[in-house]
Amino acid sequence: MSENENNEKEATKRALTRRKWSYRIVSIIVILISIKICIAGHWEDIPVSFATVVLIIGVAIWMLGSPGDYNPGDNGVIMITMEEPKKIEDIYEAYRKIETPLGSCYLGKITTMKQQALIWGPNSEGEYLYFWLNDSGIVGYLGYSGLDGLISKHITEPDFPIKEVPEANKNIEEKNIEYKDIVDNVTENNAAEENVIGENTTEDREKEVKNAIYPVSIWTVQTQLHDSLKFYAEMGQALPLPDVQPAYEQEIKEFEESNSDEG
Repeated sequence: MSENENNEKEATKRALTRRKWSYRIVSIIVILISIKICIAGHWEDIPVSFATVVLIIGVAIWMLGSPGDYNPGDNGVIMITMEEPKKIEDIYEAYRKIETPLGSCYLGKITTMKQQALIWGPNSEGEYLYFWLNDSGIVGYLGYSGLDGLISKHITEPDFPIKEVPEANKNIEEKNIEYKDIVDNVTENNAAEENVIGENTTEDREKEVKNAIYPVSIWTVQTQLHDSLKFYAEMGQALPLPDVQPAYEQEIKEFEESNSDEG
């Protein structure tokens, strides 16, 4: 690492520390104001109600300070801090060839933000993931949305399209019993192996088969992208997502073909 790069990373680290404590100081001030409102209002219902709103705002400000404070909240958005300032175009170039179940990313505009964003999707349900950087280029947010109408512009197009759900999976409700037979069959065939490997083998194989039947959860993809983007932020390298190809795709295909022949 060059001296210039090291200095830049140190400067970014200091900026992130200042950011964290700035938010915390403001948060403490707001929380103290909420307490003062309660005391001044003699703990009457109306002042306490107003103070509660102020208190919630204070806690929210605290959570905005760092990933450690922000990410435990269940709001569908994950904060990622960079080791040095980045441009969204550079991250796009690093990730444009990375395939996901939502296809590869593209640059786009979302009506609720002024910045350009990386977008994965939307899928057939209108769900998509997006990533954007704040103005400093050192804090990013990986979010989820189910409102594809908010995507107002495609600046680029994805290099790899979204992976379509297999036709056999589209009528899943009508075939649950048949698919359960696959699970039972795979479990039975590997029952002997369970005694050697461990008691969770059967359950693990059932999960593998079910993962081959159902589309990959968008939350799983978000978790995988978070891990990859976090590594990129630290090391400057875009990690491919783990292989999401179903483990028993061939078994399901053969099962479908056998049922088709019998019909």
